[in-house]
Amino acid sequence: MYVVPHGDYSYFTKWINPDVHEEHAILFFGIINRYKGLEYLFQAVPAILKEFPDLKIIIAGEGDLSRCDKFFNTIRNYEIYNEYIPDHKVAELFQRAAIVVLPYTDASQSGVIHIAYSFKKPVIATNIGSLPEVVDEGKTGFLIPPRNSDAITQSVISLLKSDAKRREMGENAFLKVTNELSWNSIAHKTIMIYESVIQKNTQ
Repeated sequence: MYVVPHGDYSYFTKWINPDVHEEHAILFFGIINRYKGLEYLFQAVPAILKEFPDLKIIIAGEGDLSRCDKFFNTIRNYEIYNEYIPDHKVAELFQRAAIVVLPYTDASQSGVIHIAYSFKKPVIATNIGSLPEVVDEGKTGFLIPPRNSDAITQSVISLLKSDAKRREMGENAFLKVTNELSWNSIAHKTIMIYESVIQKNTQ
């Protein structure tokens, strides 16, 4: 079996606005489906707010949020964009975020990680599917068990407590996406796979 990773999404950085700055905020981004595990992030929020009462939780993406109303209708820290997010708004949201959280319960891979890396943001993602192939544990982010709100809480607090650690991870993430996950690198790996297959079939 041959594996070629998902390419980078630095495309969105063309809309970077120098007037938009990082805030004390975590971001969940993307289409909202049940497998995205959003409820586990919501369950983690009260414990996180005990440590960081001013933290903002940004939820951005289309989908049905009705089953989660009980979580965010009683807390003012949420900023909800339950709609299609245009490209220029994508850049703004990632610029504002300190951390990007992917609490998925099922997944193959996710372009959200690549967008986060392009904006030098560390990620907290669940250890499922091929997500571990692009998240270097403790280096570009944290990998946590799925359906585990306590793990989300601990990981978010750990990163928010250390600006130095968070920024270092963001820089590591940017280096990974611009080198290992660049489209030039993807093209090179794809060509090598085709050449290997052709060679085997002609022997």
